[in-house]
Amino acid sequence: MARILLISANNHCVPYPVYPIGLAYISTYLKEKMPESELRLFDVNKGNSSDLEALINKFQPQYTGISFRNIDDANSMNKESFIEDYRNLVNQIRLLSDSIIIAGGAGFSLFAEVLYKELQPDYGVYGEGEASLVSLIKSLETGGNPNTIPGLVFADKEKVVVNRDRNQYSDLRLNFDDQLIDYYWDKSGMLNIQTKRGCPHSCIYCSYPVIEGTKVRNLNPDKIVQTLVHLYRDKKVNYVFFTDSVFNLGKSYNRELAEKIIETGIHMKWGAYFSPKDLDVETLSLFKKAGLKHIEFGTESMSNAVLKSYNKHFTVKDVLDVSENCNVAGVYFAHFLILGGYGETNETVQ
Repeated sequence: MARILLISANNHCVPYPVYPIGLAYISTYLKEKMPESELRLFDVNKGNSSDLEALINKFQPQYTGISFRNIDDANSMNKESFIEDYRNLVNQIRLLSDSIIIAGGAGFSLFAEVLYKELQPDYGVYGEGEASLVSLIKSLETGGNPNTIPGLVFADKEKVVVNRDRNQYSDLRLNFDDQLIDYYWDKSGMLNIQTKRGCPHSCIYCSYPVIEGTKVRNLNPDKIVQTLVHLYRDKKVNYVFFTDSVFNLGKSYNRELAEKIIETGIHMKWGAYFSPKDLDVETLSLFKKAGLKHIEFGTESMSNAVLKSYNKHFTVKDVLDVSENCNVAGVYFAHFLILGGYGETNETVQ
């Protein structure tokens, strides 16, 4: 029976702490595929190094998976790197345990080879980690050779190997940890859920296609709704954010999901990232009936020339039209802007 410890290493709380959704999906998958294993979660936002030491000494994990979500705080005025904190975390685990350390998460996937060298885990997982982690642990438990597992990162003599083949899923269940729900709901006022993975767009600055791939996979809408109902009825959570790269990909799927939410009778409010392209009043009104409260548009510029340089798939007219549609439908919205980006000039700023 494998003893597995999963750690969320992200302690960046600006503007608010974010529930470690990746670990939630992985822990749910582990419990389904390896029900005989013992599993513990540790979140650095909730516990300090002394708490972690006590947990490791008591639990004695054989495998420790660490999720590295952020590389830095993305603040160009006063950039803070998190790499040293991550290195200290790995070193602490090394001192306390003989556990096999497995690195993963969005930040790790962006720089898998570099971070493997910097942090020196035993293994890493690139991209979606559910099946790769299960396959790795099962292989190690039986004395097999894990080196062909999709998404695995490992050392081969002096070389770091990154298996770029991806495991991709659409039928994932999500269970939240009750204690973490209480903490993040209290601190941030919302929880986060995915409805789909992958992004087909190629905006020049965006990391989503690297992390999740370019093929869009819609997750099982019935399982999403089950999670929403549980949060609303059992945990009294009434606001979630759908963390898809772009929510309004796949019109028929999104309509199906909205209609299923409406059928439950719950009053769950939600927000999401949207594209300004092809979003009419009728669709917005349906989403609003299903609980849509606010939209965050990845607009980035009000100049067609700059939008083109960013490799955006919409125009300024689309931005203006969708803003009017939101006003008509009564949905709150905001536009993100990048000033001084690639292709920007004094004229385009004006």
